[in-house]
Amino acid sequence: MPVSPPPLPRGTLAIAIPSHNSARMLARIVGEILPTCEALQVDVCVSDNGSSDDTPAVCADLARASRAFRFRRFDPGIPLEEHLVAAMEPSGAEYTWAIGDDDFVFPDALVEVARVLAEGRPSAIVTNTAEVDGDGSVNLGVPVLPQLARFAPPSFGPRRRHRDAAAFFGEKFYNLPLRTVVYRTRDELSSDYARYYGTFHPHIGGLFDYLAKEQGERGEVDIVEIPETCTVSLTVMHDKGKTRWSNLFEHLGRVGFPRWFSLLPPLYAPHIEAGLAYHRHIFRHVLDEENLEPRDAHRDE
Repeated sequence: MPVSPPPLPRGTLAIAIPSHNSARMLARIVGEILPTCEALQVDVCVSDNGSSDDTPAVCADLARASRAFRFRRFDPGIPLEEHLVAAMEPSGAEYTWAIGDDDFVFPDALVEVARVLAEGRPSAIVTNTAEVDGDGSVNLGVPVLPQLARFAPPSFGPRRRHRDAAAFFGEKFYNLPLRTVVYRTRDELSSDYARYYGTFHPHIGGLFDYLAKEQGERGEVDIVEIPETCTVSLTVMHDKGKTRWSNLFEHLGRVGFPRWFSLLPPLYAPHIEAGLAYHRHIFRHVLDEENLEPRDAHRDE
C-alpha cells in the first residue's frame, strides 16, 4: 500500500493499547496495523494489566518482529480506569491515539490521522467508530480487514473543525469512547484526570480539562474531526440494544456519569443539564429497577 503523507518525524504519534487477557485479539489487530505503523514511524505501545493468558508471549513476539512495537506490564494489575491513562505514559510521542485491545484501526484511517499531523498541531483529533453487529463474530484466524469491509470508508472527505470547547462538549461528550480521541499526550497526562477516578472516564475528563484550559488561555481550541469510520470495536458490549446491562453499566448509570458531570470545569456548565437529561434517557433501563437485569461483564477495555 503506498503511504501518503511521508513518514512522520519519529515521536509525533503513537498508538497506546491498554490490554487485559486478550492475547489472541491483540496479536491479530496489532499484527495487521504494524506494517502501516512502521511505514509512518508510528510506535505501538501495549500496556498489559496483569493478564493471566498468553499476552506477554504475544507481545514478546511482536517486539521481535517490529521496532515500532513496545510493551510493558503491570503485575499485579492496577484498577481499570487508572490503566486507561497509565497506558499512555510510555508513549513518549507528542500525540497518542488510545484504543482498546479489541479495537481495529483501519490502515487508511491511520494514514489520514498522520496526514492531519503532517499539516498542523491541533488540540486533539476526534475520529468516528463502529461496533461489530450481530453476535460479534470475527474470525481471528484470518485477516480481519476484509471481514470489516462494510465499515471501511471508500475515501476520506472534508474534515470538521471545532473551535469552541463548550460547543464541542455539547455535541460530542457522549460519542467519545476510548478509541475515538487522539490526545496531545503531555496535556492529557498533566491534566487533573485522577479526580475523575470512580467515573471510569478519567481519560475523557482529562481531555475536557485541558481543552477548557486552552479555551481560557487562547480564546479558542482547534479540534479536528474525521467524520468517516476509523475504528471498529470487535467486541459487542451489549445485546438487544440497551435493554440488558452489565454491572459496569449499572455503575456508570447510577454513579459514574453523574459524578463525571459534577466534576467538569465551569466552562461546560451551560450544557450539563442537557447532558444529564440525555444520560437519563440512555440509561433509563439501568435507572428503572423493574427493568434492571445485571450480568457480569466488568473487564479491562
